[in-house]
Amino acid sequence: MDSAKGSFVDTIPSDAYTPCFSMMQRDHISQMASDVTNWVDYLLYLSPNYGAPLDASTDWANDLSDVEVLARLIYAENPYKNKIDQRAITWTVLNRLYDDGFSDTLREIALAPNQFATSGQGSWDARNPAAGYEAWKDATWLACAICTTTKEEDCRGLFGKPNGITNQLFFYSLESFANVCKDSSNGIVYNGNVLKDVTVVGDEFNAISHLVNATTLDQIRNCTKDCKGKDIRPSLPSNEKFHNVFYNRK
Repeated sequence: MDSAKGSFVDTIPSDAYTPCFSMMQRDHISQMASDVTNWVDYLLYLSPNYGAPLDASTDWANDLSDVEVLARLIYAENPYKNKIDQRAITWTVLNRLYDDGFSDTLREIALAPNQFATSGQGSWDARNPAAGYEAWKDATWLACAICTTTKEEDCRGLFGKPNGITNQLFFYSLESFANVCKDSSNGIVYNGNVLKDVTVVGDEFNAISHLVNATTLDQIRNCTKDCKGKDIRPSLPSNEKFHNVFYNRK
């Protein structure tokens, strides 16, 4: 009804329902977050075998649920106190789900050979999460979230997207990145591929600087130095020093 004209209208202007939609979206995310938290509490405190140590074998993840496989992946790729980095790892998994060049399910992505710490020689942390440690709880929350929904809008509402994280499909340990990459006139190169969207998400302690769209290795190295140019990584507590570099290939 157009009150000024005293007549009905055929269509509703888009701005007429935006506030109502925004409120509904917030309620939707709040309910989803509550469901995720309840699931996390059940897994951590009521499920007796969740997060139990597992022996090394080629099929150690076969009997685990999808959510536990994903939690172990996120935790193992950053088993330290860095929530923002774990979120970026989770977005990398989601980006692979959205990309046609990768597998069709989260489980297949998590267990892809030689990709994540759920396979190969790097699986120790995935097989032995530190129960009760904050990083394991955070990883479990993120895993429950993406097992609840993989919609990008919902995931943004549930755990946010770190600045600089867009559609990155790969990441590498910050401590080793400069040792395996090299500079070129076209940018940073890894395994013959020029990289783009090279981002370090830093952490909540500001121990490592946030870095978006790096094009040289010096930029990567400098994000780990203090204002006087001293490398701060060796002096950091172990639970604050672990970070990844997120990137795509051109």
